[in-house]
Amino acid sequence: MRPSDVSPGRTYKFYTGQPVFEFGYGLSYTTFSYHWYNDSNIVSYSIESLLNNKYDKRGVLIELFRVNVTNIGSINGDDVVLAYIQAPQILYDGETPPIKQLFGFERIYLNIGETKQVFFPLNIETLFRIGRDGSKWIHPGEYNILIGNQHMFTIKLNGYSTLWERFK
Repeated sequence: MRPSDVSPGRTYKFYTGQPVFEFGYGLSYTTFSYHWYNDSNIVSYSIESLLNNKYDKRGVLIELFRVNVTNIGSINGDDVVLAYIQAPQILYDGETPPIKQLFGFERIYLNIGETKQVFFPLNIETLFRIGRDGSKWIHPGEYNILIGNQHMFTIKLNGYSTLWERFK
C-alpha cells in the first residue's frame, strides 16, 4: 500500500525515513563480500528493440547477472543474497516508482574462504510500471541494480514511454 496523507504505507518500497534495519538486513556470525562477475557496469537498450522481441510478453531476458560471494569471516555461514532494482524516480501517471524493488534472492552456505557464484536473471517484467488502469508500461531512464546495498550495474533504456500490454 502506498503512503498517503492519512497512512504511512505498508511496504518498504516507498518508505523515505531512516529505517532501524534495512529490508533484508540480518545478523550473521561471519562476513561476506560480493564481487561483480559481469563484463561491464552499464548497458544500454532501446525500448523499441525490446518491443520487437516481445514474442513472450514476460520472457524477454534483459541481463543475467553473476555475483561471486565469498565468506571472508572466521566461521562457516549462510548468506541470503538480495538483488534489487531502482527505477528512475520520475512521476508517471501521477505516481512515483518504489525506491527499490526486490527482484531476486538466493540463499547459500559458504565455508571459510569459499566462493560461490550466484545468478540473477532480469526479465522485462521487472522493469514494468503498472498504470492506474492496470496497463503495463516501460519508461526510459537509468535503472540501477543493487546487490545488498551495493550499486553494481546500470541499465539505460532509451526511447519513449511505451505501453507494453493493456489491462484486460
